Amino acid sequence: SFTQVRYYWFYYYRKSKYVPSYFTYQLQTYKWLPTSQGLMKATQVFAPLRKIKKIGRDLFPYLKISEERAIKCKELLSFLGIKIDVDLEALLLILDKVKNVEVTDVLKSQLSLVYRRLARVCEDEKIEKDVMILDTKGNFQPSRNLIWIDYPEFEQVLANELPIAWVPENLSRPDIQTLFNALGVRRISQLMERRIVNINWLLLMENILNLNLSPAWKNPSIFFYYR
Repeated sequence: SFTQVRYYWFYYYRKSKYVPSYFTYQLQTYKWLPTSQGLMKATQVFAPLRKIKKIGRDLFPYLKISEERAIKCKELLSFLGIKIDVDLEALLLILDKVKNVEVTDVLKSQLSLVYRRLARVCEDEKIEKDVMILDTKGNFQPSRNLIWIDYPEFEQVLANELPIAWVPENLSRPDIQTLFNALGVRRISQLMERRIVNINWLLLMENILNLNLSPAWKNPSIFFYYR
């Protein structure tokens, strides 16, 4: 096979194993494939499939072949490293590319598709790095800096006070929750709960310290003293 060669070495006795051939290495690492954005490496190229174009639109470099031929050659394209599906890496690539694009209704429509697919892909995992996503003011910000107003009644009150994540109108609440959990977007309800807990704790401590106890027990340091 032209895709593999047998590699031999000797250590006490003769050993061998199959490894990718140099020809395979060239196919996968050289810029030789004609795409919609010029010659590119196979690992940078997407198959011109409708399901990919629907989400990626003109942001991806597509291999210059027909969709019918791409469907027939899926196994070969996959071997070369050409992407035949929209995976997590591809979705994050879209978000990285659109952060410098003018925010329009067309872009928001594309982001809606990306968000929905990303929610499915990230159902059981978290994205460790910061991802630039859209806020309600039309700017892209690191996802961990943004807040999701999961209770709409808070939005009018806090709209100008907090960095709020933009949410597509046609995205279901479970999808939004899955997506923002994966991206590290904080929920306003969580922040409010923490604030209430902190206030209640302070009130409790104040009540304890104001109890009519002996002078020694009125000293707050007694609570933190141990031997």
